[in-house]
Amino acid sequence: NKDDIFTIPIARVKNAPLDPVGAYEYFIRIFPAPPRFPAFTYKSDGKLCILTQSMYSNMLKQSLKQLGLPVQAYGTHSIRRGSASLLFELRIPNRLIKSHGTWRSECYNRYISLSHDQKLLPTKAMLKYSVDMFSK
Repeated sequence: NKDDIFTIPIARVKNAPLDPVGAYEYFIRIFPAPPRFPAFTYKSDGKLCILTQSMYSNMLKQSLKQLGLPVQAYGTHSIRRGSASLLFELRIPNRLIKSHGTWRSECYNRYISLSHDQKLLPTKAMLKYSVDMFSK
């Protein structure tokens, strides 16, 4: 389906522990596939295979287990939630958060977890406004 095809822009971060472009270039060198294949295609027993969400979920759970984190508390959706919250904290505009997560609706707003400091911002702004108004 044409609506299911989207582009994810990624940035190179040279000399960093996590360089998405470098990691992907390494991946496609190790697992070359024809251009018409999905981005995460790999070879297994001489056959081209596609990395599925289920496989990704299992790899995530194995990684969580190795890190000693509670596997049942996290899943692939946790990454979407965490990304939306981080982007919000970094003051990325809502439209870009929505685009980055490929959300078609405004539902991503439910995934954003606000920190205690973020929850205090409206109160602090009102207090500052009040102080400024009465000090004139």
